[in-house]
Amino acid sequence: MNENRKRLLDEAWSKFETIDNEIRSLQNVPISHDEDEEYIQELIERFWKLDEVDYAQSALTVAEKRCEAHFAQHNTRRSEGRFVVRLPFVDNPSTLEESTQMTLNRFFALEKRIAKNTVIKAQYVEFMNEYESLGHMTRIDPKNVLPAHYFILHHYVLKPDTSTT
Repeated sequence: MNENRKRLLDEAWSKFETIDNEIRSLQNVPISHDEDEEYIQELIERFWKLDEVDYAQSALTVAEKRCEAHFAQHNTRRSEGRFVVRLPFVDNPSTLEESTQMTLNRFFALEKRIAKNTVIKAQYVEFMNEYESLGHMTRIDPKNVLPAHYFILHHYVLKPDTSTT
């Protein structure tokens, strides 16, 4: 055998024996997992505390409780699967804010937004015409609006991947 090859082989075996001895010495070292277990236990407890709900802080206001009760009392499900909830009415309408200008501003912003896409605008107009023909809304003459009134803000929702919007 070549002398260099023999020397390399001897060095390799020497290194292997050194590593093997180090591994064997580590196998006999006693390891305590108590500290690790305590730390892991503490981490788990802290994790679960993140999900705890502080019911004292998340208590509903009187108005929110009334709203929840109204929903529970007045929701129904139609035969086709749709949910229906009657709109709640405020006991004292004089506490309602003025809604005419806010509603008009929202409507004008909507018109401006859908004017950019003729397909969406056509779908919107078709939907609103159908909504009116079904009797869900009626046109009013601004002269006939009573002094005490409230306009419900209109929200346009488009979800192309669903058949209900």
